[in-house]
Amino acid sequence: MAGIGLSKPYFAIYTNSGTTVTYSDGGVLGKATSMSLSLDEGGDNILYADNAPAETDAGVFAGGTVTVGLDRLPIAVAAKLFGGTVDSVTTPVAASRLDFKSGQTIPYCGLAFIQKKQENNATTWTAWVYYKCQAKIPGEEMTTQGDTIEWQTPELEFSLLRDDTADEKWCSRFDGITTEANAEAIIKNLFDIS
Repeated sequence: MAGIGLSKPYFAIYTNSGTTVTYSDGGVLGKATSMSLSLDEGGDNILYADNAPAETDAGVFAGGTVTVGLDRLPIAVAAKLFGGTVDSVTTPVAASRLDFKSGQTIPYCGLAFIQKKQENNATTWTAWVYYKCQAKIPGEEMTTQGDTIEWQTPELEFSLLRDDTADEKWCSRFDGITTEANAEAIIKNLFDIS
């Protein structure tokens, strides 16, 4: 089944008490433009016996990075992801201000996307859920406007970890979903988003 689209990048703040994981204060990051997953190599762990390979444990998850391209990153979402604070200023003009300060802590979060797929002229959706991530504060790059607009969109990078449940999950894939709304319902239910 071929992927033909990407939508609805959700996040929720991750907390745990021992092996009990909960999510809160979640929502949509922005509109998705791209997503890529890069896994760290765990490396082959080969058992040698009688001078030859006898067993291997090559499927070990050793972490990774999820990179998300967005059309925009709202200031309220950035504050939640990066542990910053937002307030309003009125002098000399009204504006919202996001402060990054000494001692701020970047929280863990859950991250999810919906992938649109097509096979034999039938469309389905897949919900991808990454249970425990941590956002990295992005750099900024800006270009002056010329004769044509060069779209400048944010890209966020998240470190990918195992969650704190007994299963130590890091990803789930929900396939064969008949509508985008149903895929979104799965994500909202997992992340406790109303």
